[in-house]
Amino acid sequence: MMNRTIRAMGVRLFAVALGGAVAFLARVAPADDAAAPAVAAESGATAATEEMDIKADAYEFEPKTGQAVGDGNVSLTYQDMVLTADHVELNSKTKDVAARGNITFRRGVFRWEGDAVSGNMDSHDFTFGEYRSIIGVWYAKGSGAHHSADGKVDLSGAQLSTCEYFDGPHYSIQAKRVTYYPNGKFVAYHTVYRVGGVPVFYFPVIIGDTDQTGGNIEIKPGYDSDWGAFLLLGREWKIDEHLRTKIMLHLRSKRGLALGNQTSYDTDTSHTEALLYGMRDQAPPETEPDYNRGFDVEPDRYRAKIYHRQSLLDNLNLRLRVDSMSDIDMLEDWFRREYRGNPQPTSFGDLTYEAQRFSLSLSARPRVNEFNTEVETLPELRLELPRQPLWDTGLYYQGSNSVAHLEMKWRDFDKDRGAPPDELRDYETWRADTLHMFYLPLRWDDIMEIVPRAGFRATYYDQTPDKSVSDSDLVSMFEFDDPNNIDPALPSAMYDDDGHSRTRVAGELGLELKTKHYRTWQNAKNDLWQVDGLRHVLEPYVNYTAAPKPSVDREDLYFFDQTDRLIEQNFVRFGLNQRLQTRRDKQIYTLASMNHYADFHFAKEGDNHHLGDIGTRVELTPKETVKFWGMAVADMGEPDFNRAGVGMTLGKKYQLTVGYQYRNLYQSRSAYSMGSSLVDFTGEGNLLAREYERAHYLSTGVHLQLTDKTAFNVNYDYDIEQGDMARQTYEVVRDLHCWMGALRLEEDSGTTMVGVVLYLKAFPGIRLDTGI
Repeated sequence: MMNRTIRAMGVRLFAVALGGAVAFLARVAPADDAAAPAVAAESGATAATEEMDIKADAYEFEPKTGQAVGDGNVSLTYQDMVLTADHVELNSKTKDVAARGNITFRRGVFRWEGDAVSGNMDSHDFTFGEYRSIIGVWYAKGSGAHHSADGKVDLSGAQLSTCEYFDGPHYSIQAKRVTYYPNGKFVAYHTVYRVGGVPVFYFPVIIGDTDQTGGNIEIKPGYDSDWGAFLLLGREWKIDEHLRTKIMLHLRSKRGLALGNQTSYDTDTSHTEALLYGMRDQAPPETEPDYNRGFDVEPDRYRAKIYHRQSLLDNLNLRLRVDSMSDIDMLEDWFRREYRGNPQPTSFGDLTYEAQRFSLSLSARPRVNEFNTEVETLPELRLELPRQPLWDTGLYYQGSNSVAHLEMKWRDFDKDRGAPPDELRDYETWRADTLHMFYLPLRWDDIMEIVPRAGFRATYYDQTPDKSVSDSDLVSMFEFDDPNNIDPALPSAMYDDDGHSRTRVAGELGLELKTKHYRTWQNAKNDLWQVDGLRHVLEPYVNYTAAPKPSVDREDLYFFDQTDRLIEQNFVRFGLNQRLQTRRDKQIYTLASMNHYADFHFAKEGDNHHLGDIGTRVELTPKETVKFWGMAVADMGEPDFNRAGVGMTLGKKYQLTVGYQYRNLYQSRSAYSMGSSLVDFTGEGNLLAREYERAHYLSTGVHLQLTDKTAFNVNYDYDIEQGDMARQTYEVVRDLHCWMGALRLEEDSGTTMVGVVLYLKAFPGIRLDTGI
């Protein structure tokens, strides 16, 4: 009767955690089994233990022994385990199970395939024969395995790879033994890395992770004219949800072995990262016998960096950074990408409280590396008040206040720079600075906004020089400090410490007028350029600034930053900002923008008599794949450009970029206001205005998506002024199934590098790259 019922249900039996079969048998069992809940198998009910789901083409069950046998497409589900096989034998009393033929076993991220398995469903203890297994993103095979009750898995004679080709992976890790833990980590012993079938290197122990964000392996072989042949190896591990660490092993035939570690620790309220990198350089840089750019040659080279960011309270944040290096070329030699972005990173500590109407910060900025010239700030207390209304008066106020101990520390050269005194003298002072600006916004008939402003700045120095230092003397000091200056001339004047305390007072009056006009064409349509209506926005403005000569000339004050360089300002700026917009994807999209300004100065600045600058910047972006830009700044008193540049980007899958940059030999002029923001297309019109050298560059780049798996990139930077190629790169990027690979050829200022980068696709969020 029981067999007929099961066959009528498509040979399907719902039992109860092996004891569920006992519940089904309670109707016919002896008295000592009667205590088990009597629930029919047809109902799928649960008795004393959890439900087990069994499916098979044919099924036999012996009530007295509890022995069950399933044949043909057997599927057994229990708790978080799923077992499928051609033949399964299980015992409802002992809960032992044995299976053979086309076996698949799944539990969590663990998937195992083989021909035989035996174990216990309750204890989760299983023994496998020859197997194939999937553990997260890892594919494994070997001679035997054992799944313990605690979820630990031991693999024997294992082959590991993130490539799903079990029999011919593009790369693999051969291990004598592997232990996998329930948290997703695994440890492999006596491992050999292979590319194809070729052994590459041996590690006695490696630690891995089945999590896709858990880490990656990077292999970067190549040749560099400075390094020689090189092999850069990297491996990252995710220790837990907060901690990550990566080891770098870098081999360079001309320079030797370098070791590094980068570790990061993250919580909900903090981020910490640390970098250690060091080597014994076999060919340290040397510009002359025993010296490199004025410093002793340093063969023992290192970098130690730590950064920490902590949210102590909702509005209270702490930031710390220390970046210590062995020598002046450490960053440029080994961290080239970072060097291009910031050639002289600073060390600092900053504690800031951000409120709605003010921010208060306490900071320190020590000089850590003696081969750098830096302004050391130990400490600085700063109170910033953004523009805000003063009750109901109609006035707005903006302020900035700071107290700091400042010290200019010049580079400590090891080599004498000339006749005594052969070095620049450091200087220091306490500086207290306070700036207060007031605004009265007015509107005229909803057409124009008029904002008169007035304010003052007072700055106290407890020490100043006795002898004046001119702008040209200051420039000479920085030229003398230049480590690339082989034969520097000592400045005729330097800052001394024979002066006394001074208080400088500076004021400013200003007036800004601005308005906004627009016109729309709702019926303007164009499918090709995705135009759905047009709007033209014009925002003309006038900004006048009058700042009388400060009470103390800047030549009689120490120089630390722009605060110390205030001079008389008397100029007016006329400007016009324009935008042409349309609707695209239910959002406003800017097709084109054009910004112009013209400065008219009424006071001369030293020997600089030019009237002022006129600047224009244009951007055209009719589509996301089509962009043109242009910029030009010219002296209105001279028939020549000070700065100019044009460029374009076309396409996405097939992309072309072209850029042209020109800078003339000219002396910039400051256009500065203490109380308003003035756009500067060159970034050279501040109070540190100086003479700039001529520069002339042309850059081009091409990106070609040759196939779905192959892309080609080429870039050229040509120095027109010098008449040579400043930099050129060629790169082929290829999807190698389980790897991403890139072959790169680069020539930069006479240095040639050929390199290959490989990283695993199984870990797309991670890429070990030290910036080299």
